[in-house]
Amino acid sequence: MGPVALDEPNIRRALRRYRRSALRTVAVGIAVLLAGALAGLVPSAQKGFWPSIGSLVFAAGGFATFVGVGLSWRSVRIARLFAHRPSVLRYGSYRIALGGGNGQPALLVHANETDGEAVCSVSAFAGKYRRIEQGDHEMRIVGDPTRWAVLINGSSNDLVVIKRPWNRIWGRKLKKYATAPPE
Repeated sequence: MGPVALDEPNIRRALRRYRRSALRTVAVGIAVLLAGALAGLVPSAQKGFWPSIGSLVFAAGGFATFVGVGLSWRSVRIARLFAHRPSVLRYGSYRIALGGGNGQPALLVHANETDGEAVCSVSAFAGKYRRIEQGDHEMRIVGDPTRWAVLINGSSNDLVVIKRPWNRIWGRKLKKYATAPPE
């Protein structure tokens, strides 16, 4: 078997950073859950419709724990992908279209001699997808962008999951966003 993505030291470091971030999110979520549970034990003078502060903190901790567990599971999938597939350079168009509070990221991976064109949805938080350089350029990708792959951002070595859109209508919209001239 030829070289795989995990053979590259910078990719191993990026995966370790991704895993640490996921585990940190789980730890913070559990700490906030416990704080919310403890705050819920304290009697509240607040009455009526609004929930107590302890309930809100507990809910926020539950959400953070849920996100952290999801990211941890995703890191396992990424590690498995990196252990079996090489990283390749592919030419693509990436833009963040206006819309919503943070914009809509869209990626079009252009066809090459062996692989076809792929329209991708970017699955990441706004802080991470905003660090990806916008425009037309080469990108390091591991996996099949027509299904599920990982984009390795060259400037920061962030790992960003890219995947096919949910439906054709959304895919056409994302392709339009990715190929639109910069604003």
